[in-house]
Amino acid sequence: MNNLDTYKKAVSILDNNENLALITVISTKGSSPGKVGYKMLLWGKEFNTFGTVGG
Repeated sequence: MNNLDTYKKAVSILDNNENLALITVISTKGSSPGKVGYKMLLWGKEFNTFGTVGG
């Protein structure tokens, strides 16, 4: 999955008039499965997710 996929999904969610959060890893320290730039979307009452920040 790449950033374009994430942004396309975000547009789809917003087109359905749903709120969302875009979570982005901006730094890491030590050993971390997630890398800088990893993105995840979080939306809906059920806390739906798309992508991962954990690697």
